[in-house]
Amino acid sequence: MIWSLTSSTSVRCAIPSSQVNHDSPRAACGFARPSCMKTLDRYLIRHFMVNFAILFCVLVTLFVLIDMIIDLDEFLQASENTAKRWQAEANGVKSYGQGDVNDPKTSQLVRAFVYTVIGYYAPMVVTLYVYMCGLVVVGATGFSLAALVRAGELTAIVTSGVSMFRVAAPMLVVGCILNCIAMPLQELVIPKLAHKLSRSKKDLKKGEEFHQFAVTYEGDNQGNLFSAAEYLPLRGELWSVRIVQIDRTDHHFVRRIMANQAIWEPEQGGWKLIDAYALYPDTRLAGGASVPTVDFVESDLSPTVLMARRADRYPAVLSVGQLRQLINSKSLDARKARRMSMVLHSRFSMLIVNVLIQVLVLPFFLLREPASLMTQAAKAAGVCIGAWGMFLFGSQTGATLLPPVTAAWMPVFLYVPMSVFLIQTVKT
Repeated sequence: MIWSLTSSTSVRCAIPSSQVNHDSPRAACGFARPSCMKTLDRYLIRHFMVNFAILFCVLVTLFVLIDMIIDLDEFLQASENTAKRWQAEANGVKSYGQGDVNDPKTSQLVRAFVYTVIGYYAPMVVTLYVYMCGLVVVGATGFSLAALVRAGELTAIVTSGVSMFRVAAPMLVVGCILNCIAMPLQELVIPKLAHKLSRSKKDLKKGEEFHQFAVTYEGDNQGNLFSAAEYLPLRGELWSVRIVQIDRTDHHFVRRIMANQAIWEPEQGGWKLIDAYALYPDTRLAGGASVPTVDFVESDLSPTVLMARRADRYPAVLSVGQLRQLINSKSLDARKARRMSMVLHSRFSMLIVNVLIQVLVLPFFLLREPASLMTQAAKAAGVCIGAWGMFLFGSQTGATLLPPVTAAWMPVFLYVPMSVFLIQTVKT
């Protein structure tokens, strides 16, 4: 049925040979009437988008199921704590420790389990799209073209005078658009979810307090060493703060600042101190009746720097502006600075690599006559997975051997001649 519909449509859309100006460039390239090409474009784009949606949903489902089953005990414990917290809040009890509330009902545990799983994996769906849309686009391209070859539709389209490249053009355009969508998601959506994406499964047991952690002698470029019993990244606040200030010239102790709370002030570039006082080495000042107070400490140890030092995967969820700020702040060691520079440049090179890998897969499925699709799919998978793996390997280890800019953009310069060579092998 698909063959007959496509064949008749393609034949009707073809321009009769007696009416074709064979000297025209459009005729030489095999272009049919614009109205018929719009019909063909819609047909190809619809099948491509359906395959893309199916592949992405399958990928997300497999990732969630496998990852959840591996750490199922963590989710069960977190859901139990969540159900107890809900029950305590309903009873007006502040503490929901052992013995404070009754054991939750099965329905409450199930609802808490679903809530915990969705709360943990929902932000990851956006991240999966950003990092996996390139491979999903390649897979959708392969499945769409394989379906055309299997049903004989591609042969019918070529017989009507349409170029192979014209058939692939709609998929390339839509693939570029789908890859470009990852950029605004990376810049606008993911940074707002950074505190959720950087948490581990063990943090789920802590419920709403998962984002709090202690800070132990974190240094900045001003010679300050920050310690705090509790840090809240969402608010940018430190509690029970102790700051040791050291003279950077001769490395001797200057003073120690004790504060009840510190609040990050991005406009002033430092921490606003509340109920703070300073202790000096001079015992007369330290033990005197009047202790000097301190209201503000200038520092480049921002909340972003604190989180970047704590979680290795945190830089991957930052925006380009935040990455530039971290690199220019010089608050990180050389290894982490190179790593962040690599992440910054890979944001742009990955977009081009995704498009080039989609071009690499086209010659394996743009076939004029029937062929073994399993063989062609195996060849395409080997080339594309190898190219993608080389890019990921270079982004992970290349920064230690090469300059970050070179390591990030080297795959682009390697894949461009490969794409040009393979696309020339298409017989159209």
